[in-house]
Amino acid sequence: MSTRPQATFLLLTLLIAAPVTAILLALSGGPWRLLLLAFYLCALCYWRLAEQRPWRDLMYSDGRSRTWALLAVGAAAPVIGGLLLRAQEEPGYVTAVTAATPAQLVSAVGMAVLVGCCLNAIPEEVALRRVLLDPLLRRWGAPLAISATALAFVAWHLPTWLDSGLTASAYAVEVPDKLVFGLVAGWSVVRLRSLFFALGMHMGSNAVGVFLDALAPREQSWAAPDAPTVLITSAQLAAAALLVWWLSRTPNPAHGNAS
Repeated sequence: MSTRPQATFLLLTLLIAAPVTAILLALSGGPWRLLLLAFYLCALCYWRLAEQRPWRDLMYSDGRSRTWALLAVGAAAPVIGGLLLRAQEEPGYVTAVTAATPAQLVSAVGMAVLVGCCLNAIPEEVALRRVLLDPLLRRWGAPLAISATALAFVAWHLPTWLDSGLTASAYAVEVPDKLVFGLVAGWSVVRLRSLFFALGMHMGSNAVGVFLDALAPREQSWAAPDAPTVLITSAQLAAAALLVWWLSRTPNPAHGNAS
């Protein structure tokens, strides 16, 4: 595993320079989405060439028998929270969902898997919470690794918000939400010695949003900074953190340090 200065420079470039460049491109109307794709590809190249790690290590989990359980448990709080948020924001969405035809349900599930999971959650988690977090953890420790990747997670959402014309009040909801989400997700990787709880969090959050948007589009694109929204969002993140703590109470003695 590489600790060469060149590898560290590339790591910091991926962590800091790439999202900053994407933000500048979004502000100027440039093709920041192409840069995001390039970021994913460069992250994979960095992992294989600079860190000299095998591809199989990307989907990291120390307890193979708990992998799918962690994925499901990680998704639970975001899915429940997403449903409650939508019910609070758009009370009529239940009627739209229950009135959907089988073809519409299949299409919505396909969109949720393809867009929410395959195109967004999985590459983001692999890049941020594996390719970047792991070498940061080994070089500078857990607090910096978790904090830095959480800030990068927020930064990579800024171009989308800028493109969407997010209001100042909506930033008051979205920025803390993504920051705490990133902190909990990074902490879960360190505490549980697995990527899969964080992956479940992200997949569940994205999938439920895309699924419901496909069946019952919202009148407003972003959550309003009202008391119910803040309460539901906070409860969702607190529940995820509590699950991480509970699952990590008894470390697995069969495994050593993180790979």
